[in-house]
Amino acid sequence: MTFTEHLRRVASKEPQQIALIDHGNVVSFDVLNRSTDRFAVWVQQNGIVPGDRIGLTLRNEYRHLVAALTLMRIGCAHVILATHDPMSIRADLAKRCRLSCIIADQALDAPGSVASLVPDFDRVFGDAALDIGPLPTPDEQSIALLATSS
Repeated sequence: MTFTEHLRRVASKEPQQIALIDHGNVVSFDVLNRSTDRFAVWVQQNGIVPGDRIGLTLRNEYRHLVAALTLMRIGCAHVILATHDPMSIRADLAKRCRLSCIIADQALDAPGSVASLVPDFDRVFGDAALDIGPLPTPDEQSIALLATSS
């Protein structure tokens, strides 16, 4: 079972259970799962496909979490491009990792050498039209690596 399948399972069994508290805002497993699914549909509608390598440069922690879970959900690798790093470092990392796209809070946070998406997260998370049913599940044998430092 993948991590995101586990999230879906918990959300279906205990939807109102607290998943996290973000700056005083309580987020249930149902809301976290729904946000992840809606964002998954949105990113695919915007050209991101399983197997892509995506950069994340997001200042908001909840949006970053949803984006990371979304990319795991659809089978994309992702690399964090820290907003506190100079643009030259982010651009070099994007080039070395051969990123196909960068998801950012603000257009000025993404290096110009790579395509970028700047979603309206609140609109996406609230858009029931993105509830299209089950999304494809990536291969369970896919490797996930979390590096917590540079």
